[in-house]
Amino acid sequence: MNHCLRHYEEPIEAVCRACHHPFCSRCLVYSFGPKKPPYCVGCALHASGIRNGTRVVVAPDLPPQEIVPALSPATEAQAAGVGRRTERAMRRAERDALKHLARAERKANRRAEPAPLSPVHHQA
Repeated sequence: MNHCLRHYEEPIEAVCRACHHPFCSRCLVYSFGPKKPPYCVGCALHASGIRNGTRVVVAPDLPPQEIVPALSPATEAQAAGVGRRTERAMRRAERDALKHLARAERKANRRAEPAPLSPVHHQA
């Protein structure tokens, strides 16, 4: 194969360091300088954390094995097998339940408080 994987009219310049597919100069990103192997655009985005949905938590005090990528709520729901609609419905149900409890509590507090007594004035 003598052409770019994406642009068939362009000749190969290099191979991606991650996926090992051939790409032209328009599709390559030299993240670590011109002497190091390049990334294709898709692998560069994935390596930077933009496309894969994870964010790397940078904690300088921790050793590298303790640095864990933090998942966004949407990614956590997808990892758990819950769809976006189901997740939204669960949040809505939780919010409605909290509102219902707050209303019931306010209603109970209104009933429990005795009415203020009016002062009785005696005239002598």
